[in-house]
Order: sequence, then C-alpha cells, then structure tokens
Amino acid sequence: MSNRPKVGVLGLMFDLYDKPYPDLKLGREKFLRNSLDIVRDEIDFRFPGACNTRESVEKCIKEFEIEKCDAILVVFLTYAPSFIALRPLLDCKLPIIIWNTQEAFEVSIESPANVVMENHGVHGVQDLTSVLKRIGRDFVIISGYWKDSKVLDRLVISLKTAGVFSKLKASRIGLLGYPLQGMGDFNLDETVFLANIGPTIIHIPLEELTDLIKEAPKDDIKSIMSKDYEDFDWDKAITEEEHEASARVEWAIRKLIQNYHLDGWSQNFMVLGRDKRILTLPFLAASKLMKEGIGYGAEGDVGVVVGFLIMKEISGQATMTEMFSIDFKSQALLMSHMGELNIGMAREDVRVKVLRNVFDLVEVLPPPTPVFSIKPGEATLLSIASTSNGKFQFIVAEGEVLDSPCIEDIGSPNFKWRPNCSLEEFLDKYSMAGGTHHLALSYGKLANVIKILGSFLKVEVIQIC
Repeated sequence: MSNRPKVGVLGLMFDLYDKPYPDLKLGREKFLRNSLDIVRDEIDFRFPGACNTRESVEKCIKEFEIEKCDAILVVFLTYAPSFIALRPLLDCKLPIIIWNTQEAFEVSIESPANVVMENHGVHGVQDLTSVLKRIGRDFVIISGYWKDSKVLDRLVISLKTAGVFSKLKASRIGLLGYPLQGMGDFNLDETVFLANIGPTIIHIPLEELTDLIKEAPKDDIKSIMSKDYEDFDWDKAITEEEHEASARVEWAIRKLIQNYHLDGWSQNFMVLGRDKRILTLPFLAASKLMKEGIGYGAEGDVGVVVGFLIMKEISGQATMTEMFSIDFKSQALLMSHMGELNIGMAREDVRVKVLRNVFDLVEVLPPPTPVFSIKPGEATLLSIASTSNGKFQFIVAEGEVLDSPCIEDIGSPNFKWRPNCSLEEFLDKYSMAGGTHHLALSYGKLANVIKILGSFLKVEVIQIC
C-alpha cells in the first residue's frame, strides 16, 4: 500500500501511579515514541502524550477527529482501567487498532525491580477489549514485541487499511446513464451503500457528456491521438474519424471526472452505444484511466468500481475484470470483458495493440480497443455483493495470473487466472457465496488485508481460497 495514513496514538496509563512513580510517565512516553519512530516513514503519527484520565482521553480523541485522522492506535503504557477510554472510543467513529506490546522482551529473575511496573499493560488491554467486545464496538488487535519485524508489518498493514477505509468513505463514483437492464447481481440500494460502504454515487446526465464531446478542443484531441500512436501498436484499419471519436469521448470523460471530483465511473455500453451523439464506446479511455487510478465499472456496475478502489489503494494497481470462459485443462479461467482492462498491468514484453472492434449491437463508430494480456504473478479477486438482509459482503479469492499470451482473436484484452484451490471447488464456492460476475483484481495475496477492511466496515468477508 502506497498511502501514508494519519494515525492518532492513544497512549494509556493509570493516574494512580502519578505520585508514587513521578518519572514513570515520561519514560513510558519516550518508549512509545521510540517504537513509533521505527515505522514513521510509512505512518503519519500524532502522539500528544500519555492519557491517564477520561478527560484527557476525550480531549485527545477530539483532536484526532479535528485533524481528520484515519484511525486511532491504542497502546497501554502501563495498566489503565477501561472506563477512562470506553465512552470516548464508543463516541468516536474512527477505526480502532490496539497494539498489545511492551518495552521489555523478557521478564526474568535477573530483571530489575522496575521492569514489571514499566511493562504491565497486557491486562489493561484485556480489560478494554472485553468491554468493547461486550458492547459490540469493532477493533483490530495486534499482539507482539515492538521490535519484531513481522509484528510491525501487521501493524503497518492494519493502519494503512484504515487509510483505505477513510478514502472509501470520501470517494465519489459517477454513473453515466443507467445500469444494463436485466443484470441483477450488481443492483444495490444506494442509501444502504452510502451508509455501509461509503462512496457517493453521482448520476450524470448523458447531455453533459455529449456537450463536452462537441466542445473538445482540437489541440487536446490531437495530443491524445499523438500519445496513442506513441504508446500503442495501432491497427491500420482504424480510420482517422474513429480515432478522433475515441479521443473526443476520452477528453469528455476526463472532464466529467475533473468537474465532479470523481474517484471512479461506470457506463452502460447499451446506453452509450445507441446515442449517436456519443460517437463511439470508451473502451480505450476506461483502460487508460484505470492505469491512472480512476476506478471503472462496466454496464453501470458501481459496486465493482468500489472493488477497484479498494484493491488499488491496497496494492497500487487494480483492474475490473470478468470470468469469461473456463479452461479445465489448465484449471484456470479466461478473464476478459468487452474491451476494458488496466493498461498499467499489461505485460512488458509485448506492446499493447489497439484494434478496430466492430459491435453489431450498437449504432456508434467501431471503438478502438486495446488488446493485451497482463503480467503473471500472485493475484487476488474481489467481489462486492448484496446479501439477503440488505447489507453487503466481500467475496475474496487468492490465486495467480498465469504466464499466458493474449488470445487476440477475441478482440478484447484477456488473461488467465487460476485459483489457489481446484477450479471446480472455487466455482462451486464462489457461486454459493453469491459472488457477482464483475470483479476487481490486483496483484498479491490480499485476503487478510480485505478482512481487516471488512472489520472496519462491519462487512462480512468470505474467503473462497
């Protein structure tokens, strides 16, 4: 994850110790600052000092909220009773990560007398987690020694996932037209979606797109076309008119993204393709914009746009995709769609081709369509699906993108993905879980990170493999 989240650090102590141990607080604060310094390059910590009363905890958390922190990291510097932090933490909506650690690596017969006093936060952790659990306030806990690299890795991942949570809550997704009629798996209740997952859906009239297409400046269009010729192997069958139409639509969509401050967008080719004012379908634009981190969903699926945004924030690059055909021989799935795939994930040993793609179902010009395969490697699929109780669930599966060439005759970008279990088992479990036919994919083994995000969002996560 490339984001550097802002994290408020709540260091807890007990005011009972102030008089008998006047130097204890200063020493525990120094330890915590030293431990935070190890990962400060990846996390923007805000630690105002230790808190040992409810009033000081309340003040601290209010400051974290004013500074728009992404999460609260709770560290027990000594024992502290849960009630000094319980109400302020319940009133706060920020994700809670509890780091159950201490300065001393061991406590032995050779340890100085003060070691136990300086390293007895563990039962404070248990006091707080017990009451949080009883009341139903979610949290993530990381237990382990503060110098252990594996523990620090888990801590950083959890804190960065909180950053993903914050960005998701503030994201905006534009919907051009309306979803493809008859596709029921990605239909959702926008009110529940906003309340539970976070993104705001912006409905954009097609007239705004068509007006922008007409207004596109000639110099900007020439620049887009020139860059296309430079970056891709261009099909000679594509006419100048067709290429210009693609560039105009791309310019217009970029303008909408800018005007509405969008993090992602979705379109339905049946809507755009029947409107001759739109000229052509934006397959090339979608593929280029995904490389730039702009989420995309086909057929009006805004849920998969959110999947893209989650995966992009976690690993840096993501793409929308679809299970198109089954390859039983290689125990893999051919992943493809009509013409949209993140060009930034393309194989580096083969240049991306742009082919002339004729769609009989639409009335616009044949859309220039990128055709390529993506780099091999470990990769995770994510589906966001509605549940029977009106909420949402994340369905996740780990596997690998195979080292296989693009099947160019398909006329759209494609690749093969194999799950980390038998293909038949994966297909059965995925359908039984209610997985949708549009998914987001990103490189790496990401199921554990998605589970942490699910705990922040109170969304059930089902891992298939």
